[in-house]
Amino acid sequence: MQSTEFTEIAHFLAEPSFLQYCDGKDAEATKLWQDWLITHPEKQALATQARQVYWTLVLQEGEIGSYYSRFRKTNRQQHYGAWVWRVAAILIAIGGIAFFFRNTETQGVKTVKTGNDEIIKVLLPDSSEMFVNGATEVHFDTLAFRESRTIYLIKGEIFCQVNNGASKGVPFIVETPSGLKVEDISTSFSVKSNSDILTEETVQVQEGLVHLHVDKDVIQVRENELVRFDHITRAISKGRADQMSASGWIKGEYAFYDATMAELAKTLENLYKINIRFKESATSKLRISIFFIKSQEIGQILENIEDVYNLNITKNGSEVIFE
Repeated sequence: MQSTEFTEIAHFLAEPSFLQYCDGKDAEATKLWQDWLITHPEKQALATQARQVYWTLVLQEGEIGSYYSRFRKTNRQQHYGAWVWRVAAILIAIGGIAFFFRNTETQGVKTVKTGNDEIIKVLLPDSSEMFVNGATEVHFDTLAFRESRTIYLIKGEIFCQVNNGASKGVPFIVETPSGLKVEDISTSFSVKSNSDILTEETVQVQEGLVHLHVDKDVIQVRENELVRFDHITRAISKGRADQMSASGWIKGEYAFYDATMAELAKTLENLYKINIRFKESATSKLRISIFFIKSQEIGQILENIEDVYNLNITKNGSEVIFE
C-alpha cells in the first residue's frame, strides 16, 4: 500500500490495490483489504464511502466518468495521483460526494433515492418490479439494462419481483458496495445493505432461488431462507425468512428474525423520526425477533422490547437510549 494513513476518501482512491478490491476481480487485493479492514475497524465507514464514490464514478458518463474510464484503461501508476486529485478537486467544488447521489437520470444512468419513511415501486426496463424501501439509494443503467440487468444497491433495502420472460439468458443481479452479488434464478427476493453503519447485509428469498456470490464462493439461497453476510469478516450464516420478513414492509408490516438490535434500531429511526443510542455496544449486537406494524405507537414497540429482552429503554423527545 502506498499510504498507511487513509484519512480521506482520496487516499483510498489513490491506492491501486483498493481499486482492484472495488472491482472484485483480484483475489489477492480482495484478501489484502479484507484483512486490513478487520485490523482497522475505525476506517471501515470511510472505506465504504470510498467504494460508493468508486461505483458512482464507474457509472457516470460525464466529464468525471470519461476521464476515469481512460484512466482505468491505461492503468499506469503515474496517473493515479493526477486522477485522484482531479476527482477530489471536483468533489470539493461541487460540495462533496452527495453530488453523485441525486434522483436523476444522466446518460441512461438512473438514480433512485427515497426519504426515510418513503416506499416507492419502480418498473424496470425488462418489466421486472423493484420496491424501494425508505432511506435507500439504487443505480441502474436504463439504456443497457436489457443486456446487463444489474442493480447497484448503494444503501438501504429493495424487493425485486423478476420478470425473466423478456430477457432470457441475461442474469438479473443486485450488487452492494461490500462486493456482495445476488444473482436471480427465477424468483422474488429482498436485499438489505447499510454497510456504512452496519456490518451485516441480508438476502431473503420469498420465492424460487438465488445464487449469492461472495468472493469466489457461490451459495444457494432457497425459498423462505435468509442469509446474513458480515462484510468485514466475510462470514455467512443462514436463517429463516418468509413473505412477512422479505416484503411485508411494502404494506407497513415489519418482521425481524434473529436480527441485531442495531438493524432494528435503523428501521425504527427511519419510521418514527427518532435517534436511538446504545449505552453499551454489546446491546446493539443482541439478537431480536419481533413483529410490528407501522401504525403502532413507538412507545408500545419500545415497551414490548423492554419486557421481552429485559432492557431499560428511556425516551426523551426524539432521543431514545437502550441500556
